[in-house]
Amino acid sequence: MERIDVHFRRERQRWCAAAVGIGWTAIGLIAACGDSGDATSGSGGGGGDGGVGGASAGTSAGGTAGTAGTAGTAGARGDGGPRPPPAQGAVSLHLTELDDTRVVCSPGRHWINAPSTPVPNQTQQVSGADKGTEAIDGVGGARVMCSVRKFGDKFELVADITTLRTNGTAALHPTVLHFEARAITPSGPAVFGTVTAMTDTTLANFADYSCAFSVTPQGNATELGVDSGKIWTSITCEQFAHPSDTDNVCRIDAGFAVFENCVQ
Repeated sequence: MERIDVHFRRERQRWCAAAVGIGWTAIGLIAACGDSGDATSGSGGGGGDGGVGGASAGTSAGGTAGTAGTAGTAGARGDGGPRPPPAQGAVSLHLTELDDTRVVCSPGRHWINAPSTPVPNQTQQVSGADKGTEAIDGVGGARVMCSVRKFGDKFELVADITTLRTNGTAALHPTVLHFEARAITPSGPAVFGTVTAMTDTTLANFADYSCAFSVTPQGNATELGVDSGKIWTSITCEQFAHPSDTDNVCRIDAGFAVFENCVQ
């Protein structure tokens, strides 16, 4: 659990830095980032450094003009090749109550979306047949990092997506989601993995480490699938719980996630 908390603190720092970069007001930042003492602004990583090609034609008394500097190389990829397209993704998770009356689901029944729409109450944006609008890493304050790697005949997913959130008039806490699942087979049974979420409705790092991930098309979910660098999966979680309040537990009875242009 401590590792997940550190992960979310880092994501919040990255988001705050991104929000400053797109010109959000101080009031918006306070509302979205909170006043936690450990949430200091992080600085984004820079691109590759090109060489400095100076024409330093300095002369001195009686001296000759200096020779021009050589042109610097472009700071794209280390091997000089083109940059890969940015990672992108979209997620819809439906939270609901458990049948167990001994616990409550304090966030209540609602949809979590990344990216979200600027309204107080969300509706489903991603399904097994429609990926909706995807967030693109570095665009509009979004942060998308993902890898979908093939090991033998199975795949491994690790993904993080952070998107800005507003109710249409005010900035809210950003939507911060994390996913991990291993041994995913294209037409096999569901596998168990991790889902965590911190949003304007959960206000804490809700998590379930035994969520079911499936990429096998079924019913109306006709577009599910996985390949190197991309995945479209359904997700359900039976014990989506508050990190410290053991009586605060929800369930994800319907969920879908799409990630593309991932590391492979």
